[in-house]
Amino acid sequence: MAWPRMVWSVLAAATAVWGGVFVAAEPLYQISSCEVVNMDAACGRSVFAHYGAGLGVLLAVPVVLCATPAIPALRGCSWLVAAMILLVSLLALPATDSMFGVLVYYVPVGVAALVVAGFQGWYERRQGMNRS
Repeated sequence: MAWPRMVWSVLAAATAVWGGVFVAAEPLYQISSCEVVNMDAACGRSVFAHYGAGLGVLLAVPVVLCATPAIPALRGCSWLVAAMILLVSLLALPATDSMFGVLVYYVPVGVAALVVAGFQGWYERRQGMNRS
């Protein structure tokens, strides 16, 4: 397996762990205004406990996006994938009181994806130079 594909696979695995361990376990008040309106027991529940399986599907989207450039036929879409993750994360900023608010937690993943896309471009240019 080429290095960029392996790095994208590692980023996809790290994104899955990030979503499953950190994002889904965050208390609901982190992405909602319930602590301002009425701090009740529901505010302290995890985001996953509040939204359920729908959140799991939503958290799988960044993982699938990170895994896409690891597929040999789709390796050229790395910049698009990185931009999509970052853009969707930034667009989720005003989505408080919504399940989509958790996508803000993926800004670091988007930045990491940009770095990996840059690494992939550098690696492929270097490989092209070595073949000539």
